[in-house]
Amino acid sequence: MKVYLNAIQAFVPPQIVKTIAAFLDFCYIARRDVITDDSLNQLNTALHKFHESRQIFSGTVRPDGPSGFSLPRQHSMVHYHNHIKNFGAPNGLCSSITESKHIVAVKRPWRRSNKHKALQQMLRVNERLDKIAAARTDFAARGMLAGSCLIQAIKDAFSNTTHGSDDPMDEDTSDEETSESSEEEVEHHEDEEDDACGPIGPGPLMNEVRLVARKGQSETLALYSTETNILFIAPTREYPNSFDALGLKIGQHNLLDLTRRFLFYQLNPTSTIEPHQLSLAECPMIWDSKVSVYHSATATFRAPSNPSGPGGMYREVIRSTPFWPRGDIPGPRRDCIFVDTGDSENVGMRGLLVARVFLLFRFSYGGVDYPCALVQWYSTSSEPDLNTGLWVARPESTRQGTRHASVIHLDSIVRGAHLLPKFLSDSPVYREINYMNVLDVFASFYVNKYIDHHAFEIAF
Repeated sequence: MKVYLNAIQAFVPPQIVKTIAAFLDFCYIARRDVITDDSLNQLNTALHKFHESRQIFSGTVRPDGPSGFSLPRQHSMVHYHNHIKNFGAPNGLCSSITESKHIVAVKRPWRRSNKHKALQQMLRVNERLDKIAAARTDFAARGMLAGSCLIQAIKDAFSNTTHGSDDPMDEDTSDEETSESSEEEVEHHEDEEDDACGPIGPGPLMNEVRLVARKGQSETLALYSTETNILFIAPTREYPNSFDALGLKIGQHNLLDLTRRFLFYQLNPTSTIEPHQLSLAECPMIWDSKVSVYHSATATFRAPSNPSGPGGMYREVIRSTPFWPRGDIPGPRRDCIFVDTGDSENVGMRGLLVARVFLLFRFSYGGVDYPCALVQWYSTSSEPDLNTGLWVARPESTRQGTRHASVIHLDSIVRGAHLLPKFLSDSPVYREINYMNVLDVFASFYVNKYIDHHAFEIAF
């Protein structure tokens, strides 16, 4: 359920926005996979705010009285607290649960049958599905679903060749084969990236961002065939493989300097030098390093409250491409991301940064591979907006008036972020504004925590 509170924020009374925001908070908290005492307190707070704010509808939106103002099905909200304590997290349970169970138990088995005396076939399908679910639970309890068979086979093979080494995976050759095999499982061809989004099977990782397998093309040529009415998108040239030439190509002339500063902190993780005080003379030289550019990366994270895989794992694609042909208007697409600050004391948005990915690339230094992202930063408000409950982000600029940019490691990226433009009631919205230029047109944005349940749990 994606919600865009910015669409009404400037055009309806603030109390209405507060009502909808409180109702959404209640729904998202009640939908969590695991609900703790803190979650129940948050649930009660959201319900209290909702009951306070919804009075704006009485006499303002609709006339007073039973015939003009009614709140159907909202009374059940007051029972959620006790029912969760008695029966556990509903995790999506609602009054339409019988319909959803009917789909699993009746409709799908019916489609699998030959439609002739189907009842016996449907019962057999349900019986086998129950046995498969029970087997999966038993296998997981025995630890049989941890890792993959391929990685275990590689470990066994190297344990035989290394004569009982304590950690056979420490060998260089095994690292290469393991990384290649795991990349083949996760990385996808760019044409298949849409299929990469969604639930995935269980795995040992909690959060990971990887570049896709295919390198990006710097220019594209659109060819339209009048005979077949098909638009062909053909790549014409690859990116330069040097930092200076690539910086000139993308319009980021200090790309080399930004990468050198990034590499300094990678090699000196305990350094206390502030970025604005760091001299380039202290940074390593990377003149001869070759750089490879990519147009997308896959972010894999644990999101059990989302419709996710058996292990609660979910995957999405983060894109940064100069030409995106699948939109209504073909053009560049630069996605936004959440970046982990590494501050374990702060939670929610106080421990996250918001940035826009301008370039995804990879280079090597000293035999170490560095997957990176060139990002443009946003500064977030010190507190959430009072009406919407969303944090406000604004583009950061340097003293010269350019966008504040830097290079970060892909490991610091949490997942994709969604920014909503902050509309003004007295300013028109022009038809020329679209997904390509909306982040450049508006001066401030809301960080949308309602894009899915995982975003709601980290961007509060």
